[in-house]
Amino acid sequence: MIDPVELFGGMPFANPDFQPERLLAATSVVRGAEARRHGLAIEGTALFDPRLITKVRQQHLTQDIPSRAPTSAQNAQVEETLGLIARSVPHFAPLLQIPIRFRILENSMAISASSFAWPQHVFLGPEAFGRPAQLAEQITHEMCHCWLYFMEEVTAVQAVSERVLRLPSGTANRDAAEVLGALHVAVTLQLLWGRLEVSAEERHDRVVALRTYADGCIELLRGAAASYLTGAGHRLTHDLVRIHERLSREVTPA
Repeated sequence: MIDPVELFGGMPFANPDFQPERLLAATSVVRGAEARRHGLAIEGTALFDPRLITKVRQQHLTQDIPSRAPTSAQNAQVEETLGLIARSVPHFAPLLQIPIRFRILENSMAISASSFAWPQHVFLGPEAFGRPAQLAEQITHEMCHCWLYFMEEVTAVQAVSERVLRLPSGTANRDAAEVLGALHVAVTLQLLWGRLEVSAEERHDRVVALRTYADGCIELLRGAAASYLTGAGHRLTHDLVRIHERLSREVTPA
């Protein structure tokens, strides 16, 4: 079994000891092999071109996500927000530098989305652009998923996908990997909201909500989801729980 905590330094974003270059190197090996299996000559930096690698992925895993290109104003907001996130939590900065294709969701109620079938794509709903803190949260949320998808390309985090779990939000029909992803986001966003320039009241309310949500995910991962996780999945869960517990011992921002 690959131990992703030992090999890569822990969970992307959440763990400041995470070493992105190691995971990207491993991902490039896996992607190169995948491309060759489909008779596609893709190598080097092209393996991280969102359009090209999505072509490879959708040879066997297809999913339609109706979307359009962002406007120039939306592109500018995204770039400004990426800078805001990097300044707020400096150890996030290297993880924001991978090539990402941003798209605007159409005919969707979601505020943001991403998918294993669409590697290095971040889909944003128009409402995500309401204000800087909101856009920062949604971009960070989906970037967490993009990096966890890298991890899943290299090592499985669940032995089988059984969509029988309900997230603390009430969203049903989720599998163990999605619960792990939800915990990953909840822990990472605690770090982000602890640093964003917002009112003390807003920071307090958001961090408390995220901690409560993380607690619910942990309960699931230790209970109903536990039997579905691989050893790697358990190791990543443990890493997140450790960080979450450290954050929870800190004084809640007033």
